[in-house]
Amino acid sequence: MSESNEVNSSEKEEINTDESKEVDDGEENKLQNKTGKRARKLRNKLKRIEKKISQIKGEDWDDREKWRTAHMAEIYTMLMSLCSKFPKAFSTDEKKVRPLKIGIYEDLKVELGLKGKKRIWAKVQKRLLREALKIYTSSPVYLKQLSKRLYRVDLFGKRIERVIKEQSNSAQVKLEELDTKQSKK
Repeated sequence: MSESNEVNSSEKEEINTDESKEVDDGEENKLQNKTGKRARKLRNKLKRIEKKISQIKGEDWDDREKWRTAHMAEIYTMLMSLCSKFPKAFSTDEKKVRPLKIGIYEDLKVELGLKGKKRIWAKVQKRLLREALKIYTSSPVYLKQLSKRLYRVDLFGKRIERVIKEQSNSAQVKLEELDTKQSKK
């Protein structure tokens, strides 16, 4: 009887070790599947990015022009989004345009949930936001308001500080440069 018990216990141990190997193999397969899916997604993203780069570098002007047009559309969509979300700071109406607070980009990143995000879409959104701000703050209407030495406002329209004389003078110079460029055309 003792021999049969020993055989049964040794068989049980073998069965248990086999089951644990199967469980470990199953977990390993799941891990490989997850990493495989991630790798495939990254490869596909890389292929799409490489395709866009090759289109930009290509000699075909139409492709570059299409890409530029699409990119500008994304920037203007971001601007319209800012105007709708923060109407007291951003406006398309010339009478309502006000100088923005210095450092408003950081405030926007926080309000839009982009602060500290390192994913690709967040980086793209940050870049579009930066470019939209550049277009907005370099517009003639904005520069005129800046040259009037009005108060700067935050995202919610609260007055922060008055535009200093140097900034006003700089805006005036930029306006004059824009006028000369337009008169040459």
